[in-house]
Amino acid sequence: MTRAASWVFRSATVVVCAAPLIALLACKGDRDCRATLQYKGVTGPGPGRTKAEALQGGCWGYCGEHDEVVNAAWEGWKSRGGKTGGSKMYDLTGEPTLKPILASCQRRCETDVAAGNGTITYADHCK
Repeated sequence: MTRAASWVFRSATVVVCAAPLIALLACKGDRDCRATLQYKGVTGPGPGRTKAEALQGGCWGYCGEHDEVVNAAWEGWKSRGGKTGGSKMYDLTGEPTLKPILASCQRRCETDVAAGNGTITYADHCK
């Protein structure tokens, strides 16, 4: 085998062996569980790798953006001199006085959805 032919053979082997790995990595993001949460008149995404994570993600998003109790706590914290870190979600997850309020809302949302007081629709491949 000539040197050029040997190089072509090795290059083709690498491409053939690497293609399935590249395809697997490229499709990995599509295997995440996608869901849609409908709760208290708000519809939003529920990202996660599993159904449980998608429900948590949907409730986390709802609570951070739409919950009246969480919004009031955040506004009150800012009015008392709380220095925002650049975004509301950053503050809610980073400020020790706000974190439990967000967590409580998330648990309440998950419980309500489990009791039928909200819905979550999962993509077909979710586990």
